[in-house]
Formats: sequence, structure tokens, C-alpha cells
Amino acid sequence: MSLFNKVLQEHEKKHAESRTAGVQDTAGVAVVMQTFSSDFDAAVSSLARPLLEDFVSDALQSGFSASIEEGADANGNPYISVRFIPERGAAFDTNRSIECAFVLKGLLPEQLVEHVSYFDQRPGKGGVSRDEFEIQSVDRNVLENLLTRFLHSSLSTKDRV
Repeated sequence: MSLFNKVLQEHEKKHAESRTAGVQDTAGVAVVMQTFSSDFDAAVSSLARPLLEDFVSDALQSGFSASIEEGADANGNPYISVRFIPERGAAFDTNRSIECAFVLKGLLPEQLVEHVSYFDQRPGKGGVSRDEFEIQSVDRNVLENLLTRFLHSSLSTKDRV
């Protein structure tokens, strides 16, 4: 076998092995992301959604606008959020800067849960809190503490109660 053919064969073999490994890595990542997505969906269904539904129900009974939104962001990351206006009688979409939101998002590639509170969206106020945690953070006690902090922050920064 000529030197050229020997090197060419080695090169093609190495690339074939690399492609096979890449396919296996991609398949493994997809399985891990699917498992995390399923775990996130289960935690949202059993823990987060009932807490957020209670939050919305209580807010509406107290004269505040509130709603739940669920879906996936532009990158396919699943989320659930509660929107809330800390001003009695105010309606959504009339003044976006007074709207507050608490969001739980499953960051699939990172396998983390992002907790975000938008409690003061007025220009220059910087009223955002953001943290990333393991899936275990979708826990009743953790969520109750985060929602309590979110509600206190929303109400106190707006002074609208």
C-alpha cells in the first residue's frame, strides 16, 4: 500500500469514528435533556402550578389582576409564570412597566431551573432577581419563599396597595 493510500485510509477511519462518537454523544445529550424536561414538567404539574393557581386566585379575590402563562421560549425551554399587577383594579397591557412576573424556566441544555422575579419594570429601577438552581429547587418550601419574596418586592416597590 502506498504512503498516500495508507494516510488516506487512516484519515477516513478517524473521521468515521469521530462521526459515530458525535452521533452517540448527541443521542446521549438528547436523552438527558428529555429526562430533565420530563422531571421539570412533573415538578411544575405537581408543585408549581397549584401554588401559582392559588396565588392567582387570591390575587383576583383581592382585586388585583393576575394570570398564569405556560409554554416554551424561543429556544424550546419550558416555562411557567405568574403575571401580577400590584395595583388594585389595573388591567393587563395598559402599562407594561407596572406588571410583575415570577417565572420558572427549565434550561434544557444546562439542566437547571431558572427562577426569575420581575418586580419593578419601570425604567431605571432594576427590579429583577434571577438565579439558577438544580431541579430540586422546584420544591414547595422553596417556591413559597420565592413567591413570598416576589410579592413583598412587587408590593413594596410599587407602593400601590
